[in-house]
Amino acid sequence: MSSKNSRKKGYSNINFAAAVTCFVVILIIVLVVTIGSRNKPDDTDSDPILSAAESISEQSAVSEQETSLPEESSEPDISFTTVSLETASFHEGDLIVVNPTYAMAGEPTDQIIKLWEKKTANYKLSDLSVTYSERLVPELNNMLDALYASASSGALTISTGYRTVEEQQKAHDSKRNINGREPVGGCSDLNTGLSFTAWVYPSTEGKIGEGKFAWLSENCYEYGYIVRYPAGKSNLTGIDASADTYVTYRYVGTPHSYLISLNAYCLEEYVEFVTRFNVDSRYSFSREGVTYEIYYVKAADGETTEVPVPVDCDYTVSGDNIGGFIVTITR
Repeated sequence: MSSKNSRKKGYSNINFAAAVTCFVVILIIVLVVTIGSRNKPDDTDSDPILSAAESISEQSAVSEQETSLPEESSEPDISFTTVSLETASFHEGDLIVVNPTYAMAGEPTDQIIKLWEKKTANYKLSDLSVTYSERLVPELNNMLDALYASASSGALTISTGYRTVEEQQKAHDSKRNINGREPVGGCSDLNTGLSFTAWVYPSTEGKIGEGKFAWLSENCYEYGYIVRYPAGKSNLTGIDASADTYVTYRYVGTPHSYLISLNAYCLEEYVEFVTRFNVDSRYSFSREGVTYEIYYVKAADGETTEVPVPVDCDYTVSGDNIGGFIVTITR
């Protein structure tokens, strides 16, 4: 009898120990899972230029790609007045589209100078005749000085800056224009005074847009510049630059260069995107402590166009050379 009781007591002790062991194991698993989930990296900390904070589903009329945008800001509303602009001035500004479809309507409004007079020593010119917008030279120098610091090379060479309509026509008529790369005079972005072409010389140093010189195409948006003819966009830009040994860079200003780079847009796509917004439905976002609001105003049929602008905020107005004005508010 005592033997049976001792066996029952032993079984009870074993069952109790097993239950305690199972409970401890389950508790450890729960703790591990909980701690692991708390330590999981937050994907929202990624760089906004690499991953968009917000995607909108509406498709562009000129592109089937989705538009990725920073998060919209929640700044309080602002008061507006109107300014009267000459309707013809929609052909002027940093955001004008110039291509084989939309020609320059006149000469650049910026002062054009010999670039060698104000360039730094950290990049080259193909010759002393290269000209460019005087207003943009300081930012151009800042950008190419930063490239020099990154690449440890001064081999980047600006081959062309501003071209007159007559000079562009000569390039178009030249025997070297085998593939029709050069449009007729007035239809080249170089006619704006806002663009330049660059390559690497000597070629033993590398190739523009590749290796250590890829920095320029990847970071030019920080200085208000974009790659004017990105790959795969020739149906929109009218220019196939895939075989070029140089890259064309174009100044559009911030924050537009940031949004264009974020979405891998060409200039034509970006301007079409902006036409979706008006003064009552502005696109607004914040970056690095600055809030931007962007909207479009269609040019009127008459000699003047009434453009709504903010009363107490800084703003710029640029034509698009297509049919309207782009207003950018900074606050």
